[in-house]
Amino acid sequence: MNFERVRKNWVTGLWNLALLKQAYAKGIITKEQYKEIKALPQSGRGE
Repeated sequence: MNFERVRKNWVTGLWNLALLKQAYAKGIITKEQYKEIKALPQSGRGE
């Protein structure tokens, strides 16, 4: 698991906010990367 995979899972709607937070908590992504990913729109979530 890496930043690119986490980002892809978020953008495609496979991951919700809880999973994104887990990736940060486990050290897979940094705080800055977490903020960057969270700001991205998700497909399949009514956006």
